Amino acid sequence: MQIRTCPRGPAFPLDPGSYKILAEIGIGINAVVYKAICVPLASATVAIKSIDLDRSHVDLESIRHETKMMSLLSHHNVLNAYTSFTVDKRLWLVMPFMAAGSLRSVMSCSFPNGLGESCIAIVLKDTLNALAYIHAQGHVHRDIKAGNILVDSDGTVKLADFGVSCFDL
Repeated sequence: MQIRTCPRGPAFPLDPGSYKILAEIGIGINAVVYKAICVPLASATVAIKSIDLDRSHVDLESIRHETKMMSLLSHHNVLNAYTSFTVDKRLWLVMPFMAAGSLRSVMSCSFPNGLGESCIAIVLKDTLNALAYIHAQGHVHRDIKAGNILVDSDGTVKLADFGVSCFDL
C-alpha cells in the first residue's frame, strides 16, 4: 500500500480500498463529495471529493491547480487536502470532514430566516482571515459563496473549493 505524507498530520493511504464510503454528502457541477472513514488511520472520518475526469467540464490543468492549492495552503480557516490519487477515471481528493456541512446547507436547514448578527460576524471574520491568507500567498479565490464556506461541529469555519482560483496577486 502506498501512503502520501501529510505535512500537517498523519499519512493518508493512496489505496481506495483503505477508505470506506459511508454516504454521499454533496454534489457539485464537476464532483461528488462523500463522507468516508480511513480504516488504517483508526477509522478517521474524512471527506472524499470524487471528480469524474472523463465527464468533467473542467480541464485537467484546472483540476491539477485545485489539488495543488489545497495541498500547499496551510491556514486554520482554509480547507486543505490530505492527499489525492486517481481511482479508475476519477480523481479522489481526501480532505477533512466538516460535520456541519456548507454554510448554505446550515442556513437552509436550520436558519431559513437567516443567521443572527453574532453568527454572521464569526463566519465573516473567519472567511476574511482565510481570504487574507490566500491573498498573502498570491492567490485569488474568485468563488466566495455560502456553498464554499464549510462549518465543523465545533463551529470552525473553513473556506473551500479552489477550482476557479487563480494566481493573481
